[in-house]
Amino acid sequence: MEAYPEGVRHDAQLKHVVLPRQKWFGCACCPPNINRILNSVAQYAYSENEGTLFMHLYCGADIDTAFSGKKVKIRVTSAYPWEENVQIAFEMKEAVSFTYAIRLPGWCPEAKVLVNGGEACGEEKDGYLYISGNWENGDRIDCTFPMKALYYQADTRVRDDIGKAALMRGPIVYCVEEADNGKELSLLQADTSFEPQIIEEKWDLAGAEDVVRLRGRGRRIVPQEGKLYQPFCGYQYEKTEITFIPYYTWCNRGVGEMKVFLPIAGV
Repeated sequence: MEAYPEGVRHDAQLKHVVLPRQKWFGCACCPPNINRILNSVAQYAYSENEGTLFMHLYCGADIDTAFSGKKVKIRVTSAYPWEENVQIAFEMKEAVSFTYAIRLPGWCPEAKVLVNGGEACGEEKDGYLYISGNWENGDRIDCTFPMKALYYQADTRVRDDIGKAALMRGPIVYCVEEADNGKELSLLQADTSFEPQIIEEKWDLAGAEDVVRLRGRGRRIVPQEGKLYQPFCGYQYEKTEITFIPYYTWCNRGVGEMKVFLPIAGV
């Protein structure tokens, strides 16, 4: 996945492609789809089935439900997907027996779940941890999903991504953009032996001040002047830092290049 505006501008087959983000469209499908999705978020996040409450997503929420005719309020506190801790608190007037099923993310093999401060005892099945109990007012579940910045490679059958890697932190896919890393992103190569670090400074992009950006290491091929084709003489490199932003935030700072998969330095 990448964007190369210069290539689009000079390709007659892509003349229909509009490069900047558009404020509105002649046929705008996004606004009604946003309304539909927002109205559906609750059922995407939580569902019930025969005495079991499933937690599919980790967004903060207040859930009002009932089991065996007894009312239960569940408060979920979370800054997911930027922070790794999720707190679940139970409020009820009398003890209630039911099962709370927590989805264990596929990207997180080191998930930790505590019940009232002790390690959760439950059955792990089909990607969920089923915790059954006679829950009382004040009971609490604490989940920790360690979020390391990790590079991922594609299956070798994805021909265009051989020798390349993409960066993820938690469930978020990252990309590099011209606004941070300059033109000719094709010259960048990522050092996958170094774990990218969180950029502590707040982002000045409106609406994304709390978004986690990452800074990695790599190298850039030094551009060479010469003929289109010439005898091979190797490349020269210069070390560089690479700024990564969440993929969904790209193209909010003007038209520019973008790449998700970067060549791996030394491959």
